[in-house]
Amino acid sequence: APAERAIRQKIVKFTRGVEDDIPIYERRPSAEVDEAWHQLYSVAETKISKSDEMRMPNRTWPLGRYPGHYMTALDVFHQLHCLVCSLRAWIKFRALIDVSQDTLRQQIHRGLRYNYTRVPISHARHCIGAIRQALMCSADISPIAWQWSEEHQTAQQRDDIVHVCRDFDQIRDWADRHTFVAQTTDFDVYVEDDSDVPLD
Repeated sequence: APAERAIRQKIVKFTRGVEDDIPIYERRPSAEVDEAWHQLYSVAETKISKSDEMRMPNRTWPLGRYPGHYMTALDVFHQLHCLVCSLRAWIKFRALIDVSQDTLRQQIHRGLRYNYTRVPISHARHCIGAIRQALMCSADISPIAWQWSEEHQTAQQRDDIVHVCRDFDQIRDWADRHTFVAQTTDFDVYVEDDSDVPLD
């Protein structure tokens, strides 16, 4: 991927999005919040050299205004944009989502005290923050391509691009081999632990 040279490992402590630990992105809607979100993905469209384009797994669109350069976007910015769009839809259809997802949530957390019939806004805020931080942490740099569409007579963004992925099926299989049904007692009884791993 063209942005491979920009990759550096960085330790980042995630926020919880509750109480006094609420970053700008999870605060009540405002112009300031909108601008903060916009700044996350405002650099989405990028131009790359022909040598970078030749290393991509998908052909992309040559930029007429910039000879020898091609248009691309890193998928992390596309994903953050999609998260914002999903949030807007979620706000409109919250009641529908609450009802349709309730059965799934109850199955995931069966045996625990959670009541997911209505998701509190603080919980939704936490979930939004968790997804945003995960997207930014993994930062998928797969380059999105633009290709000519004969049907529409324009170069169009192609989201159906090749990615180099962690094998989710393998991860799911590992989790399946290690899964158990958590019970309330797993959380209500203090267990002395001699682990040296810091809490935060």
